[in-house]
Amino acid sequence: MKKILLSLTALALLIACSGDDNTPGTATEPQLVRMLQTSYNNGVIDGKSIIEINDSKLLKISYYNAQYIPGGYDTIFYNSNGLASAIKGFSVNNELRTESNYFYDTQGRISHYNIRDGSYLSTTTNTFNSNHTITAVTTDAHYTNSKTYFTNSDNLIWKETAEFNTYEVVYSGLNGISGQGNYYTKTFEYLDVPLPPANYNLWSKIFGSYKANTVLAANILGGNEYAYATKYIKKRTDGDRVVEYRYIFNDNQLPLKVTEYFNGVLNYETEYIYE
Repeated sequence: MKKILLSLTALALLIACSGDDNTPGTATEPQLVRMLQTSYNNGVIDGKSIIEINDSKLLKISYYNAQYIPGGYDTIFYNSNGLASAIKGFSVNNELRTESNYFYDTQGRISHYNIRDGSYLSTTTNTFNSNHTITAVTTDAHYTNSKTYFTNSDNLIWKETAEFNTYEVVYSGLNGISGQGNYYTKTFEYLDVPLPPANYNLWSKIFGSYKANTVLAANILGGNEYAYATKYIKKRTDGDRVVEYRYIFNDNQLPLKVTEYFNGVLNYETEYIYE
């Protein structure tokens, strides 16, 4: 399941670049229905993914090697309220390999979830405190781990404290612009191009409107600093690691292709297909 969460988190960095607007009385923009992502290793194709989307929701992510041989797929399931209730990973033979199940309180906040990967099982329970903090306790057969998250007035998590690390994010509106840990500093830069207001944050939307859910589902703040950004991410820096994004837009300022470079070397290329 860690593989699933890491894969989806990586995709989230690019999925936030899509949009549509079906507001009555306005022109309808194309809807994103599919994304084709190619990963590279030292300039050589390492693998491919096909991300399927319907009505602004992620449905399925299929994985392939460089020769387009299938390697399994993840499926996102939703409950009657339209919130992600499970993410399940299947083999090419449709055998269940991993799964995570999410449960919500009456306010749409993730109250607890469990992760199963073979014989491994962990459960994380979130307690929402009156001082705008959230205590997340994870247990498995061998250990118990606790984190505390701090939320701001937008219900964005801006601080995480754990046993060996504290990490804080500075926001400008909904855009994370810097992060500070015990031993590292991150910075984030954006294009001066607004994301489409009707449908940005595609990854975050699977967990509903309560913004802290995106961090709670991953149980980590790092990697989610711009999950609700209102502009296209351009560059993120973490010490000597620099990731840059280059875009090709259509006439509606929707991305047709995004290329990601890690320290100047091509890392990912994502194509967006609309209908």
